[in-house]
Amino acid sequence: GVEITPRTVKQARSLVGKRVKWVSRCNIDYSGRGYFFPQTGTVEEASGKNVMISGNWYWIPAIVEMVELAA
Repeated sequence: GVEITPRTVKQARSLVGKRVKWVSRCNIDYSGRGYFFPQTGTVEEASGKNVMISGNWYWIPAIVEMVELAA
C-alpha cells in the first residue's frame, strides 16, 4: 500500500476511521535477524503526540511505517 505514516497530530487526525497496518520501533527485532512484526487496526483518535489505534495509544514519533489497508 501507499505509505501514510503520520508525523504530526494533524496528519494522524486525517487518518481517523481508516484501517491501517503499521510498524512501531518496539515491533522491530534489532538483533540482526531483520524481523519485524506489523500490527493492524483502525485509527480512532489523535491527541498531542499520540494516536489511538483499535483502543490503544501509540506515540506518533515511534511509528516507523504505516500503510492504509484496502476496505
